[in-house]
Amino acid sequence: MEKERKLTQAEIKRSERFREKAEALEKEGYERTDLVVGIVKANVLSVLVMLPFVLVIAVPYLMKHGMPGRPAVSTYLLFLGLFILLTMAEMVVHEGIHGLVWGLLNKDGFSAIEFGLIREYMTPYCYCGSPLLRWQYILGSVMPTVVLGFLQGWIAVMTGSFLLFVLSLVLMLGGGGDFLITFLLLFYRKKKQLLILMDHPTELGSVLFEK
Repeated sequence: MEKERKLTQAEIKRSERFREKAEALEKEGYERTDLVVGIVKANVLSVLVMLPFVLVIAVPYLMKHGMPGRPAVSTYLLFLGLFILLTMAEMVVHEGIHGLVWGLLNKDGFSAIEFGLIREYMTPYCYCGSPLLRWQYILGSVMPTVVLGFLQGWIAVMTGSFLLFVLSLVLMLGGGGDFLITFLLLFYRKKKQLLILMDHPTELGSVLFEK
């Protein structure tokens, strides 16, 4: 069982706004279902979820280009520094892509989008505070990994760039939580005709409302 973490003031305020919207939907006749996964559990399962996708990139790259030889110390340090900087930058871009897609699709626009960091796990996040249809939620969830993982990975396969190859694998694994929730949503069987979703305000996952 995961230890309950202390919420930030931003999360507390967001939870209050979410509660008000959830109560309004329930008054309209919607039934609520929480579809969330603990962060520690998600970090383990996400590796298993993404392993087949990692192999789709890794196998063609290694068959075509192999592993690079041992570099000079200066080259290695330069590569390591560039890798760390690009990884941090692409993590920010990852959340930005979430926000861009959800901001374009939800009825409240970009005013419903928030960004933050779960400090205990050093996990950045993007939160959408407006209801979305299932396809809208899923599209916004998977798009960062499609762009920074799969697309970047295939560019690495085509060009032979070892840096892009490693970055794509890291970003694919980093998107494992998004794909885990996506799979849960894809296999969720609707109980009623109308289904809308909202981001959970403090946990990894979504809250489903059906009517």
